[in-house]
Amino acid sequence: MSLRFEMRGNGDVVVHQVDELAKRIENVRPVLEDFGEHMENSSIPETFRQEGRPKRWKRGPWSSRRQQQESTRLIQSVKHEVSGDRLRVGTNLRYAAQRHFGGELKPKKAKALAIPLPGVARSMRRPRRWGDRLFFMKSVKGKADTVGILATTDRRGEVVPRFVLRRKVTQPARPFIVAVDEDMVYLSRRLVEYATTGELL
Repeated sequence: MSLRFEMRGNGDVVVHQVDELAKRIENVRPVLEDFGEHMENSSIPETFRQEGRPKRWKRGPWSSRRQQQESTRLIQSVKHEVSGDRLRVGTNLRYAAQRHFGGELKPKKAKALAIPLPGVARSMRRPRRWGDRLFFMKSVKGKADTVGILATTDRRGEVVPRFVLRRKVTQPARPFIVAVDEDMVYLSRRLVEYATTGELL
């Protein structure tokens, strides 16, 4: 059985023990299926809950509740697949790699990215949804790559910022498909159980 995970601490010792146990088992598929379910339903959701494990994620600029909503979608998209003696855990969402590894976002056709500010309803997070109600405000000094702000007026006539316009946004890496020490201890325990009894209790 071949296992490759990002490890921390004494994880290399646990992996060695897991490899030794795996050599004694002819069919490891039940264990891999069990571990895949563990990663999918327990470990990865816990990583999101703690906002990164074993190290907390760095927050990007202009963070809002949108990140939490996208995290829920990512969690629900994670699936596992066992093929032979290999376990694959991942997601087919297009932006998943960007969230996991981080990177730079730039507009494809527009002159700037329109980033909704906190308080903007989910159904209104695209400037076109506002029609001609949005107007442009000049850039805020000291904000690198900020082109300006799109705003509206409320019923009292007060200006309310809705979007920040930026030439690019650098997203920090937020690795979420990782196996921490606790996961490898869980896998080692399940392997021992299966090697000893021939089943997973």
